[in-house]
Amino acid sequence: MTLNQDCLRDVLLQVEAAGLSDYISEETLHTQLSQYTEDEICYACYMLGDAGYLDIQKLHYIRKSSVEVHGLTYKGHGFLDQIRDVTVWGKVKTQAKKIGVIALPALADIAKEVIAAKLTG
Repeated sequence: MTLNQDCLRDVLLQVEAAGLSDYISEETLHTQLSQYTEDEICYACYMLGDAGYLDIQKLHYIRKSSVEVHGLTYKGHGFLDQIRDVTVWGKVKTQAKKIGVIALPALADIAKEVIAAKLTG
């Protein structure tokens, strides 16, 4: 499965917008993010969970994988704050594409560099 960078960011934004008692699954996220498949969303949640950005529960059924998202972690909030700005996100994606990376730690490092450059003018 290919990791979709925009899907990662959009999932983080949707989870942040959810209430504390909201039930969040790839199906509920798909309702809000219909431009992505449920598989793309589920995979993004798995990767964000593995990276420590989301608190998730992986669910596996016969011929179906699913996920319950319990919320953002502190680390997830920090990462989202780095990539929230659309201009910063565009620069992060451009830089990542140039060097051929999509790994979350690399995206976080690029975001830090883009923000630092923005601060220094």
